[in-house]
Amino acid sequence: MNSLKKNLFIPNMVNKTIKSFFINKKKTCLFNPKISVVIPCYNSSKFIRNTIESVLNQTYTNWEMICINDVSTDNTLKIINFYAKKDKRIKVINKKKRAGYAAPNINLALRYVSGYFVFGLGHDDTISSDSFKKMIQRWQETGADIIIPDCMLVYPDDPAKNWVIAGIMDSWAKPNKNPDRDIILNGRDAVELSLTWRIHAFNLVRSSIIKKCKYCEDGMNGDEYSARMFYLYANKIAFSQGTYFYYQIPSSITKKLSPRLWDVYKTQYLLEKLLIDNDFPYHLISFIHNARLSLYNSLVEKYEKHKKDISDENRQKIKFLLRDNEKLLKEIESQGRLATRSS
Repeated sequence: MNSLKKNLFIPNMVNKTIKSFFINKKKTCLFNPKISVVIPCYNSSKFIRNTIESVLNQTYTNWEMICINDVSTDNTLKIINFYAKKDKRIKVINKKKRAGYAAPNINLALRYVSGYFVFGLGHDDTISSDSFKKMIQRWQETGADIIIPDCMLVYPDDPAKNWVIAGIMDSWAKPNKNPDRDIILNGRDAVELSLTWRIHAFNLVRSSIIKKCKYCEDGMNGDEYSARMFYLYANKIAFSQGTYFYYQIPSSITKKLSPRLWDVYKTQYLLEKLLIDNDFPYHLISFIHNARLSLYNSLVEKYEKHKKDISDENRQKIKFLLRDNEKLLKEIESQGRLATRSS
């Protein structure tokens, strides 16, 4: 009878042991959560090694890297495959059809993301070796959905021009001389500060927020709209040490004279709608609306200045973008939504 009682108690003991194991394992995983690093790549052979090495050199090791090759015509695929063979944490997505923008590639990578956080890294940028450690430490202290590290704008040909964004800038391009990284922001405050880029958008973001919102694929700079959406959905936003090195490379795709340079207006349009739909103050809505008008005028001026150097095919594409820009400018005005907010 005693033997039978012992046998009856064994399953309960086993269940408690198994339950305790998985609870402790879950706590450990959350306390040291995995970071999914997403790197869209296109003709990145000149700098992708440095980018990948900066992640490999992290003192915090619980990460995975997903490199998306957007039909590169150089040795990019060969290089990222080489690193993937060396380190099992690195995954490669080799696309067959080119997207041309980062956002669709990041959205594709989100299907394979398994980390608690997502960290977007430009294919020509790097991070300091303590970046992940410092950001995770700050998350452990605050529980914030988004952690913003320092950011250095790097000018390789003229290092004297380098400057650092830490915490909240006094105003655009005027860093705070005594940065306060202890500040905690709510989503609405972060959106407002981001409108004049007093905070940057190279952030560690809880993956559930990014998977819910996705990256905006409208226009070349749709990720700028997405950054504001992520802020709005975050419980709080905190700052940390660790540095994102944002390289200002003249040969970057964003610097080339192509229709892509004119495909940047939809972000401001969507942002104005976001502010209106979420009842932001009128002065902020007006600020973005005026910025849209200014952007339209600058795009027209840029086209007039360079149209002789643009092919007939690209001129037609740019003219379409300018007409669409003008149409979207009139859309909100015709609905009377801006006037409603001013009353």
